[in-house]
Amino acid sequence: MLNIEQRKSDLRFEEIMDLPEDLREELSFSRADKLEMTICTILREFNGVASIDRLLVELYRKTNAVYKRIALTTKIHRMIKKGKLFSVPQRRGYYSLFEVN
Repeated sequence: MLNIEQRKSDLRFEEIMDLPEDLREELSFSRADKLEMTICTILREFNGVASIDRLLVELYRKTNAVYKRIALTTKIHRMIKKGKLFSVPQRRGYYSLFEVN
């Protein structure tokens, strides 16, 4: 039996991007889920790797919301613990969608 976390992961941000805004608002994604999806989308736009500064700028451009660096860093570290993101070795403040050696 699937748990709630697994069911939510069935839909990915890319799959709903082309849907009308009205329909997207009806989908059961939390604000945290939407933020995670937006972070992953930004990373994909930059070939899977971006700095915290780039993420802050692009999040503002996409959402018109100003995120505090510490809050975004905390969110990213939670995503790392879930296996959704990776820290880039020897590059402080850089994150990736894939493991970089």
